[in-house]
Parts: sequence; C-alpha cells; structure tokens
Amino acid sequence: MRNSVFISHANPEDNDQARWLGIQLISLGYLVWCDVFNLMGGEKFWSEIEEAIRQKTIKFLYILTNNSNKRDGCLNELAVAEKTNKVIDDNRFI
Repeated sequence: MRNSVFISHANPEDNDQARWLGIQLISLGYLVWCDVFNLMGGEKFWSEIEEAIRQKTIKFLYILTNNSNKRDGCLNELAVAEKTNKVIDDNRFI
C-alpha cells in the first residue's frame, strides 16, 4: 500500500534538514519513511530502502543539496524513484 512520504537526503550532512522536514510532515498526519527515523546503524539497508520506494511511497521528496547530488546512495534512491514513477505513471511522484 502506497501511503508514505519518502525523504531522500545525504547522510549525515543533511540529517538535520531531513529530520525537521519529517517531523513537520508527521505532525500534519503523514506517514514518513526516512532513514533517520526508520534505520538503525549497521543494518543492511538497501533492500529495505528500495522496497519502501517501490511499494510504500506515495510521494518521493529529494532534499537537493551539493551533498545529495554527489552521493551514490541518494542518486540510487532517485533512480529507483524515477523507475517507480514510470510504473505508477504519476508525474507528481517525485
């Protein structure tokens, strides 16, 4: 079920922005998937992230910074979101 807003960001540089945005969305009643809330250190996380984007995300938010545009993890998340966008055919997904 697609019911979460996914927040992609550079970790750890943009954690404060991601946390602030996530808290704002949660306070408005949205379900939020963001690594600062959903993952613990040392976890194998890529499959969980990919599943969250492909199966649970209704909107994908990309915190655009110099850091996020250089990080393979962020760019990989964006690539999965772009593929998902084509599957669900929602031009407002990202």
